[in-house]
Amino acid sequence: MAKFCPECGKPTIKYDLAGRMRDVCPDGHFVQFAEMHNSAAALVFRDDTVLLVQHNHPTKSWSLPGGYIEQEEDLTLGLQREVKEESGVDVEPIGIVAVRNLVKEKRNELYIIFLCEADNSQTPVSLDTDEILDAAFVPLVDIPTWNVTPFTSRIIQGYIQHKPDPMRIFKIDAYMPNAFMFGNL
Repeated sequence: MAKFCPECGKPTIKYDLAGRMRDVCPDGHFVQFAEMHNSAAALVFRDDTVLLVQHNHPTKSWSLPGGYIEQEEDLTLGLQREVKEESGVDVEPIGIVAVRNLVKEKRNELYIIFLCEADNSQTPVSLDTDEILDAAFVPLVDIPTWNVTPFTSRIIQGYIQHKPDPMRIFKIDAYMPNAFMFGNL
């Protein structure tokens, strides 16, 4: 995973630490414990439609707009950037309605779905034409006839059926000013 120590630049070596083979700096500056990837997606309804994007890959499937969060971004800022890139729509996150954890051989991924609001006057259009072919508010009754991913269909159906109260974003006074908390507290 880590071929070089980020502190001194020396090539890492494999070392058994805490019961796992890990990439470590031979001089003890660095240990690669895990590679985590966080991504976020927006669940945006407008009347009886939902915002979806069509991916530019062989299946041409439709899903919720979103993507990976950059190192310097908090979840909401990364979500807003990704949704704007993929759909051209500005969103305001309300709260978290679902979280997917996908464990892969070389990394652990968290995918966080936010219920969001959007200005009704905005027309979806992809600003990232390399990755996204199209963006649209799709009528909910048409979802079964579109090539929507099973995961996206399940999130939409689950939200419509259960209308869960989203975990809201909040801050705590006099506590880490860059920290965002989410919950129904």
